[in-house]
Amino acid sequence: MDSDFSLLPEISLGKDAEKISHESLKSTLECFLSHGCLRLKNIFNPGYLRLLAGQFSQKDGQQHSSVSSADGLSVGDSRIMRSVVIEGPFNSTELYANPLVAPILQLLLSQNLILGSFGVVAAMPGAEAQHIHSDLENIYTSDLVAGNKKEKSLDLPYAITVIVPITEFNQQSGATKVWPGSHLDAEHLNNQEGVVAELEIGDCLLMDYRLVHGGTMNNLEYTRIALYLVYNRPWFRDYTNFAGQDPLVISQDEFNKIPDEHKRLFSWAFTDSRNYVDRSDGKQRHESVARLYRFIEERKPG
Repeated sequence: MDSDFSLLPEISLGKDAEKISHESLKSTLECFLSHGCLRLKNIFNPGYLRLLAGQFSQKDGQQHSSVSSADGLSVGDSRIMRSVVIEGPFNSTELYANPLVAPILQLLLSQNLILGSFGVVAAMPGAEAQHIHSDLENIYTSDLVAGNKKEKSLDLPYAITVIVPITEFNQQSGATKVWPGSHLDAEHLNNQEGVVAELEIGDCLLMDYRLVHGGTMNNLEYTRIALYLVYNRPWFRDYTNFAGQDPLVISQDEFNKIPDEHKRLFSWAFTDSRNYVDRSDGKQRHESVARLYRFIEERKPG
């Protein structure tokens, strides 16, 4: 069956749902693998997300925290990406191990997945539309892996971003625009205008890390804020976006509050991501990607 890449696939769960059904899991898997993105409805408690929104400045999206944070990374006109300090209401299993989202991520990334980064993207009032991009060069289609440049990407993701808006996120306010199918074939960029992923407070958007996307203009009179949580296969690390800030910011005291069954998610929290950045040849590479290349090469037929 052909996929309609002009639409954003959606799974709607009941507001009182406590777990995702087997049939919903099956549909979710098929939709996500083909489109590279998926809107999940009624996942989070809106009251909880409004509480989180109150932890940020409406002026510049700076988190109110006793811990000083890095300046963040400019990701467009008046648009900043900052790591969130995981403390207080941010240190919650509802957010980082949500029972409706976790089974989907485990199916797509394996039971050994980790939380690679946790942060916020803040678009200031009047911020222009962001350039379209993927968050990292597709490591599956690197020349080191694919001798034939026409070879398409492998289907399975190595990282998934969960976007959780905590302010308005729609056509009027601005939101994230996505190009479904672009994670596997960039030709989809030539065939469509992209889809604005409208989300209500309590919804979230899952995106393959390879998916082409971009934030639209912020038409609000205050900063538009969306949380992001990036889940990785354990061998993958983003070697581009965290040269100036740690992808996970959590103290030992806060880490101790995490339930034992979820501590493995934060297994990289106390390593310095900047140790994985190689500037010697002007390129940013890391040892995890090299391991992936070897893994794929060893399993090529013939």
